[in-house]
Amino acid sequence: MQRKITYYVDKIKPGQKISGFLKEKGYSEQNLVNLKKNLKSIEVNDTYVYQNYVLQQGDILNVYIRETESSRQIIPVELPIDIVYEDEDLLVVNKPAGMPIHPSRNNPDNSLGNALAWYYKQKQQAFVFRCINRLDRDTSGLTIVAKHMVSGAILAQMVAAKSRDGLQAQGIHREYLAIVEGNVEPAEGVIDAPIARKESRCLERVVDYEKGDRAITHYQKLKTWKNARSNKKMSLVALQLETGRTHQIRVHMAYLGHPLIGDFLYNPAYAANQLDRLAHAEENGGQKQKEDTNSEEDSETPVQEIPDVEVTVSGEDSDAQAARELEEKIEQLQSAIATESQNAADAEKWIALMKECVNPTELTAELLNTLIEKIVVHEAVKGEDGSREQEVEIFYRFIGKID
Repeated sequence: MQRKITYYVDKIKPGQKISGFLKEKGYSEQNLVNLKKNLKSIEVNDTYVYQNYVLQQGDILNVYIRETESSRQIIPVELPIDIVYEDEDLLVVNKPAGMPIHPSRNNPDNSLGNALAWYYKQKQQAFVFRCINRLDRDTSGLTIVAKHMVSGAILAQMVAAKSRDGLQAQGIHREYLAIVEGNVEPAEGVIDAPIARKESRCLERVVDYEKGDRAITHYQKLKTWKNARSNKKMSLVALQLETGRTHQIRVHMAYLGHPLIGDFLYNPAYAANQLDRLAHAEENGGQKQKEDTNSEEDSETPVQEIPDVEVTVSGEDSDAQAARELEEKIEQLQSAIATESQNAADAEKWIALMKECVNPTELTAELLNTLIEKIVVHEAVKGEDGSREQEVEIFYRFIGKID
């Protein structure tokens, strides 16, 4: 992936360097580190410079982003994908219900990540999966994917601004739609109720004012109707989140007394229905029956009359979901442990080398070869004042570069 971003410097603080200017534009520290590693990544007025270059009013700053490696653990798979918008920096995908965002042990080849890996493979472009707003597997709707590291950093900050500063803050506006049981009254309001993990349960959450983390959900009822068959009322509600707790919408609406239709985890009617199905399947030789998102009495709910409704449901029982979540967390922890173990081993090797080199009498080639893995001398660049700068990076054995 290659991207050139141009900035016309019309206003600048006295003495401001390129690094500070880019941070104000939303570049992360890691972005700046990665740009520093790539030769000829920053250009001012057609001359390559370093990030410590002091900008002047009227300068033309070009930033070159070059990404050549793809996400290694995402298998490209040809899957239907609905891209509703795309430009040089991001794309927006209409994710269907039933598709996970990320591949996992139980879903290695049917995720949005797999589909996008295939999409980029056909374009012969590198692909690093940077999903900005994650949706649950059984939730449909729009999700934003950053196409390079800088747009990823800027978009992530826009999402964080809403959680940090409230719904009135500038950032990415996210609105969810859900069908819930009953006639929601009052018709709009704010649910400010802390959420915690339910004791003895891995996946399930509850409102807990003693142990929970603060969670705030804004809701507004859009429509109420009766199911023609059951004569039960249902409501379509719009929801906005100030926080992003696990299952926040599902937990808060159940706490309000209006659980989501089809929610096998937090809607008692569907949870009981799920247990009945499992028991019936076991009585009939353990054959697995296909799960439906609606119970029999709700099968005639006129969902088709409400276009673009986003319904959050759970298509598998809570124990299966808990097992899947545990497997993913175990993989993450194992990876983190392996990384820390390698870092510790490398540190021990470095200490051993240093002990061998205590009190050297002279700097010999043998000593340099023992301590230093490589020295990278970058191409010299010339500043506007005629000065010549040349960066030299030293990478030590086992521990790499020391900044």
